Amino acid sequence: MRLWILLCSDMGIRSATALGINPGNYNRNDGTLSFKTKKEAILTLPVTEAVADMLETCDLTSQTPFVTQLRTKTVGNMGRPRKNDKVNSHNMRQEFAQLRRGVGITKRITLHDLRRTTAVAIYKHTRDLRTVQAFLGHRNLQATIWYLDHDMEQIDRATLEEAKKPFLAWRKEVA
Repeated sequence: MRLWILLCSDMGIRSATALGINPGNYNRNDGTLSFKTKKEAILTLPVTEAVADMLETCDLTSQTPFVTQLRTKTVGNMGRPRKNDKVNSHNMRQEFAQLRRGVGITKRITLHDLRRTTAVAIYKHTRDLRTVQAFLGHRNLQATIWYLDHDMEQIDRATLEEAKKPFLAWRKEVA
């Protein structure tokens, strides 16, 4: 569960895609994951340290998805390995909801919300829509803006005046 959450939050990977990430997607030397996006484009992202640490505990010669590998290692409530737990989006989302409620979070939060949160954090850090677009693997910039539109800040007069200065200087030169 932890790796799935990290893939969706830290790396902004869609939850269903994250479930299928396997050793064939991982470039250990570069520290990257390459995978197909929803629109079948290839996206390559650097792995975070936390993700890399978890991937290194897996069998990198297997083609079994990482989340599945880690779940079969995890001991369930009854002291048995979770080999019979089917790893699919539905079951994982249900388990995530149980985990969320178990720690006292009453607001409905999905893994996709974590993808949006990371996109907003990257935008606030870089102020570059194209960087966020590349991170999310979007072809269309409008799709990226949809992720950010709820968190847009109002522009203040001082910022607007500062932004106009180069144009006003040019206009005086031309006149």
